[in-house]
Amino acid sequence: MPRRSGVHAQLRLTADLVILTIRDDALHVLLIKRGNDPFPGSWALPGGFVSKDEPVDHTALRELEEETGIAGEPLHLEQIRTYGAPDRDPRGRVVTVAYLGIAPDLPEPERGTDAIHAAWVPADRVLEGMLKLAFDHRTIVEDAVERARSKLEYTSLATAFARNRSPSPTCAGCTRRCGARPWTRATLVARLARPMASSKRRATTASVRPGGLRCCIGEVKR
Repeated sequence: MPRRSGVHAQLRLTADLVILTIRDDALHVLLIKRGNDPFPGSWALPGGFVSKDEPVDHTALRELEEETGIAGEPLHLEQIRTYGAPDRDPRGRVVTVAYLGIAPDLPEPERGTDAIHAAWVPADRVLEGMLKLAFDHRTIVEDAVERARSKLEYTSLATAFARNRSPSPTCAGCTRRCGARPWTRATLVARLARPMASSKRRATTASVRPGGLRCCIGEVKR
């Protein structure tokens, strides 16, 4: 076990949020475009510094509404984990507590405070590295999607996403490659509920979905 140096770090604390929803039959994550240093103009998760005498949970709710106009109370936010790598923030030793909120049919965001833009962005663009995020926010999104998969397995969340929508025989993993019709909410939920390969390793597997539908899931990331 490493020995403590005896010098205590001066920490600053933030809260960041991963808010997920389904729009146009695709999983989307709520992002803001930063207006301030560091990383001005970069996409990032909504969030900010904890104020004096403010509970961290309250910071998460406040920052979400201030930067995107979306109220967090109906989302039942839950903590994902704490991120504290020494070099994660160029401003110094900043530790963040990350939260997950997931619900269907969330409204369009409206940017505010130090965010110059706020938008729902397809989560695949982040998970596959097509859209780069500030800080370690891509890692936080990856962890949040994993948590969302777990929630789909043991809660009624899948029912909420798929309500009023019938299952589709489309293969979720092959939709884009095979030219099949777009994903429904039900097929997206099925895809979310499965493990994905790590960012350093891709794999193709076959599985039998409920009702006997065989689905090939290929090149998806954990």
